[in-house]
Amino acid sequence: MTMRRAAGLLTGAAGVVLLAGCANPVTWVTGGSAIDDYCGALSSHQVSFADMFAASTPDALLKNLRMLQDIADKAPSDIVDDWQNFLTPIEGLQKALEDAGVDPDDYHDGVPPSGTSAAARREIAQAAALLTTPAATAAAGAIDQQARDVCKLNLGM
Repeated sequence: MTMRRAAGLLTGAAGVVLLAGCANPVTWVTGGSAIDDYCGALSSHQVSFADMFAASTPDALLKNLRMLQDIADKAPSDIVDDWQNFLTPIEGLQKALEDAGVDPDDYHDGVPPSGTSAAARREIAQAAALLTTPAATAAAGAIDQQARDVCKLNLGM
């Protein structure tokens, strides 16, 4: 994933709102079942990745969060921290929206639904801002690069 593309998607997700989960470490085994499971999971969702990162809807990350978490659960140990850095801000935004009782689809042109309290708007905005941190975009780039190098997959990130 180019840093610009990752930043664009993450910025878009944050923009719609302004709008932690942990991956289980899997021991890196070259040619072993752990890496095969991980690469297989990435491969089976390759189209979903491409669609997610090409989507014009900024909430694409939220809509695909369960898929991302499932793949992260299979990640080899050398990429677990990157998955954590990528998922934590998305999960934080999801929690802020849930805590506020707000559905991302209820935002229109970046404006939250009427009745959203000022405090909830602040919490959501703060959570959304974390999507664009250098750690989150660098993690997305590392995940994409590792997929290319190890799994021989282009995720479209």
